[in-house]
Amino acid sequence: VAEVREQGETLKEVEEALSQHSDQLTSMGKELRKVIETNKGLRAKMENLENRSRRQNLRIVSLPEGVEGLRPMEYFAKMLAELLGEGEDPSRYELDRAHGVKRPKPTANELPRAVSICFRRYRRR
Repeated sequence: VAEVREQGETLKEVEEALSQHSDQLTSMGKELRKVIETNKGLRAKMENLENRSRRQNLRIVSLPEGVEGLRPMEYFAKMLAELLGEGEDPSRYELDRAHGVKRPKPTANELPRAVSICFRRYRRR
């Protein structure tokens, strides 16, 4: 009879622990759904910000390697003014930066690296 009572008490403790774990799992499931929704929102926001920042960029390909010299921003502002027929005023193109795309220097048979130009104002691009 004492063994049956002990087993009954043990069974009761196991049921209580199982109930607590079940409640914790339910709570954690709700929290996980909240975190997943927040993550989706943050990913969408990050993608939006990345796309907006890319709008200010212009990538130029097939220029000879090193043609921009030591002052790439001045070179590309002048080049854009000449190509777009804006006359002799390259200062209209406010550039934040101009640099080669990060990759190893090409060999003789490879295409030259692309150049990325970042405009200060999106509308000016």
